[in-house]
Amino acid sequence: MTYTPLPPHAAAAKIQQLVAARGTLTRSELVFFGGMTDAAVQRGIQYLRENDGAAGSQLHDQPGVLGLVEESGARNHLKVGIAPLIGDLGTYERALKFLEAFFQEVSGPDHRFNQNFVTPDTSVRRIMYAATRDTLEGKRLYFLGDDDLTGAVAAYLYPEAEVLVMDIDARLLSSVEACAKKIWLGQFADHHA
Repeated sequence: MTYTPLPPHAAAAKIQQLVAARGTLTRSELVFFGGMTDAAVQRGIQYLRENDGAAGSQLHDQPGVLGLVEESGARNHLKVGIAPLIGDLGTYERALKFLEAFFQEVSGPDHRFNQNFVTPDTSVRRIMYAATRDTLEGKRLYFLGDDDLTGAVAAYLYPEAEVLVMDIDARLLSSVEACAKKIWLGQFADHHA
């Protein structure tokens, strides 16, 4: 499975087009209508904020809202979302890059076991979301049916945690275990169910 992140300038251009066409949008709507990941939306917003060009000078912030202010004074708002950001963008991108490489190493899904790999973005966001609810450092984490490799992300981001993966697919487990040993993923263990 290959995944190529959208460059910040391209994400910024899509955000501007969507806000101009649709007006007020949540981050989820930007992801859906723009066909972008949440990280691409964040990179696009950051790009718009940091640029001194016309797009950057048109940004206007309000609590919980990022808006594009047009010269006429009319405002199109881009709601950044109700939920807080899920962690740091740098950590997210580092974990995403790791998981993209990990996906290249492991065997593909076996549909006999109802396996359907999700995008690397989804697996990384799951762990980052869990970390906002409780600390994962030093914990024993169990993953049952880990064909989406969320356990690998947990072991990568929290090397002091003990990560145990259980799955019915011995082929997937041996592939994940070989990859984990190759890149040395701390306390990572797998078990055939």
